Amino acid sequence: METSSLQGSVSPTGLRYAYVEQDGDVGVVGYGETMEQAFEAAAAALFGLTTKLSEVRPERTVPVSFIETDAEAALVRWLDLLLESAGRHRLSFSEFHLQRERTWWWGCATGEPRRGEGEAAVKLKRASPDMVAVKQTPRGWEARCMCVVERRGHMPPVRMTPGEHRAPVADSDLANRV
Repeated sequence: METSSLQGSVSPTGLRYAYVEQDGDVGVVGYGETMEQAFEAAAAALFGLTTKLSEVRPERTVPVSFIETDAEAALVRWLDLLLESAGRHRLSFSEFHLQRERTWWWGCATGEPRRGEGEAAVKLKRASPDMVAVKQTPRGWEARCMCVVERRGHMPPVRMTPGEHRAPVADSDLANRV
């Protein structure tokens, strides 16, 4: 099993996240003070694979809700529902909000209609239940999930948008930033 080092980033709304590549798949890692905030950051990481989040206008909000008892299953469900909503409504999302009361999770994603600027180098297919982890650390929460993507043509291991730089950082360095 081959794993590359994490590459960290921060969303326009201040959510901290990272990417990891393993055996050709891309993983997203979200960090937050709460579990819900870590899930929001993981969503930002996921959608940051295909678009520059800072360029997505907050024009339309789509609600999402589900019931799930297990935190790891909830992360996969959250990401899959966001992907499904983005596809159904033909939107690019850049802002994410999630709340929870026991087993009921509800939130929303905000974004804009997809622009016809050509095909992205990677197509998001679904979140994978493989290697999912949700855990509390001394610095907050971490939500990690591998994602099934379809690569189109040549692309670097983790897609970086023009003008964006994600310097490789160690896992411990990212945890210290939360």
